[in-house]
Amino acid sequence: MVPTPLRIEPRDYPPGVTPAVKLLEQRKVAHRVVSYHHDPSAASYGTEAAELLGVAPTQVFKTLLAQVDTTLVVAVVPVTGQLDLKALARAAKGKKAAMADPALAERTTGYVVGGISPLGQRKRLATYVDA
Repeated sequence: MVPTPLRIEPRDYPPGVTPAVKLLEQRKVAHRVVSYHHDPSAASYGTEAAELLGVAPTQVFKTLLAQVDTTLVVAVVPVTGQLDLKALARAAKGKKAAMADPALAERTTGYVVGGISPLGQRKRLATYVDA
């Protein structure tokens, strides 16, 4: 079965609405947008988000871009954990994985590091979610 590409149709959205939110609305996926004021001195975006939103850190995930051999992939892991690059390489049927260059991650996804979503990225990438 070939997955259907996720496309975002043009629409007038208010400033600050991310491509991920646009995609969820287009697909009529029930969701809730929450926000908080980020402290630039915070050690971890995810841990900060969990604390300020009043949720367990195990319920907050981070989206990371890695390069498996020569291919960019997305990894989604709990903020309480670390990405196992060897496991990611195995899952992606590659030999070696390394974290992607942050500038490349931003150009490829259309998001800024610290706010990369697995949804609504500029380019479709294989995505691996921690079990």
